[in-house]
Amino acid sequence: DKQPPLPIVEIPQKLNPFYDDGVRIYGKLLTNLPAKNVKSLPVLSMLSSPKITPETKKFIEYSSGSTIMSMSIIARILYGNENTHAYLSNKADPNKIRFLRFFELIQFRIDRLLFSGPSQPELDDPRGGILRAQREGEEDKSVYNPNQYENELNWHAHYKWTGPQILRQMPHLNIFCAGIGTSGTMAGTGLYLKQHKPDVFRVGVNNIHFDLVPGIRSLPQMEPVKFPWRDAVDTIEGVGSFDSFRLSMELSREGLLCGPSSGLSLQGLLNFLKRRKEQNSLDSLAGKDGLIHAVFICCDLPHQYLQEYYENLPASLFPEIINESLLEVDRYHYDKTWEIKSADLLPRIYPALKSTSARASWYEALNNSTPASDTVAEIL
Repeated sequence: DKQPPLPIVEIPQKLNPFYDDGVRIYGKLLTNLPAKNVKSLPVLSMLSSPKITPETKKFIEYSSGSTIMSMSIIARILYGNENTHAYLSNKADPNKIRFLRFFELIQFRIDRLLFSGPSQPELDDPRGGILRAQREGEEDKSVYNPNQYENELNWHAHYKWTGPQILRQMPHLNIFCAGIGTSGTMAGTGLYLKQHKPDVFRVGVNNIHFDLVPGIRSLPQMEPVKFPWRDAVDTIEGVGSFDSFRLSMELSREGLLCGPSSGLSLQGLLNFLKRRKEQNSLDSLAGKDGLIHAVFICCDLPHQYLQEYYENLPASLFPEIINESLLEVDRYHYDKTWEIKSADLLPRIYPALKSTSARASWYEALNNSTPASDTVAEIL
């Protein structure tokens, strides 16, 4: 509550095709939170629950990324508790698992914590980790499962912090856009804006069904989600993985480091603006200054998804590696002590040269010399 607001930064004009139409697009950098991702806020809210008592010894959550990272860090800060466990799909990217293990944020026990079946299970799917984590939290008083998918404190965090921050920073806001996964960001921020600045147009973005984007759910998958996300949006856009990863990479290359769900949000916003322009209704969104100010959420960083960028994007979008064949040979790490000047090497091979001071005389000496050993002679 006492911290300065997280930055809002305008994206470069080259990434805003509607700049000349009076549209200004800004990223709200929730990547500047302690764990460098949007989930720090809902996790702080959920871990402030009175359900956490001195009996609580372990925290568990179905998550393969941002939520569990934030939970482990905040559990250590608030309670000095290092016992945080992730339930996650066996389809989680191996590099993401290595990323989590690097920070020692998760204690992996493969037999218990990995789940087969859908990578994004329904909330009540008995094959998935969401229900399993929930049941363990209910059956064991020493275990706390926040359950980000049903815990009202999730979206309350964005109603309490994200929405007010954005309006304080941009009282002239016209459009708000965010991706929808658990829907906490959209529900909390969207409802706050609806109540405090109802003329703000709210754009929610889902991934296209069966075209996965990390942290986002498709519209059909949102049906069982009980958070009030439907009341928090004015329209919904669908975006695929290609545009999500591509635009995220372009933002990162321009200095706004953000992951694929951020690219999805921006692409959804651009799709919405394009349609309004085609309908000749774009100007109706402008404020008193004649401009349209739009903010989208930057959720996390790209680093943990690097392998997925190369899997989802064509090689033509990455710089060519010159002499790539060298990556397969000469892989030893050289040491300076391995190098020796010829003037120092030859006398060691041909001892006769040690008594010859003038190097010009070496040629004659070499013709009349033999190597210092049979091994050297064999090599030569």
